[in-house]
Amino acid sequence: MRITLIAILTLTAVSAHAQHSWTVQQCMQYAVAHNHEVKRTELELDNYMANRTGAIGRYLPKVDMGIGAQYNFGRTIDPETNIYTDVSTFNNGYSLSASFPFFDGFNRLHAYVRSKTR
Repeated sequence: MRITLIAILTLTAVSAHAQHSWTVQQCMQYAVAHNHEVKRTELELDNYMANRTGAIGRYLPKVDMGIGAQYNFGRTIDPETNIYTDVSTFNNGYSLSASFPFFDGFNRLHAYVRSKTR
């Protein structure tokens, strides 16, 4: 009985020592850090910033690049000697283009103004 009482008192002392009281500032910081409404608002702010960056990016010209390659092989008849000849060709091409709409009905301007108001 005495050993059981000593064990209970020891465990109570250890558990009482592990807990500490929070200040009001700590409680408020914990509540803000774990609030779902705050997290949702932060995500909305990130979306608004992405929309604004996209609206600014629409003022830049669009640039497209491309690379193409083609390899052909086969047999043909030489018309002078009437003999089959093996033919293989390799073609490649490169392209670069840029475009910028001069007038789009003020869509880019309105998108930018909308992104600034949020």
